[in-house]
Amino acid sequence: MSASVSWQSLVAIGLMVAIAYGSRVVGLLIMSYVPLGIRVRRFIDAMSSSVLIAVITPMIVHGDGGTRLAALAAGGVAIAWRNPLLAIALGMASAALWRWWWSG
Repeated sequence: MSASVSWQSLVAIGLMVAIAYGSRVVGLLIMSYVPLGIRVRRFIDAMSSSVLIAVITPMIVHGDGGTRLAALAAGGVAIAWRNPLLAIALGMASAALWRWWWSG
């Protein structure tokens, strides 16, 4: 790999980090001036759920059985017990067990 390609990669990564961090900071600054009424809270709650669903759904649709099992397990635990840490742990464990079982 040539030196110019390395530097270009590092510059690109640095720009992505700066943009991601800057968008967080600017978002916090903007939201510090917005009064948090009931409508704003509902919008934020709905937006976070919809973004999560938009990120996870393609992984489930195009993923393997381990991905689908992990999503079902995590979703079931999250709905039943409302414990996100337990849901994440069970989702990871079920995906790992699926891949261990079907790979060997």
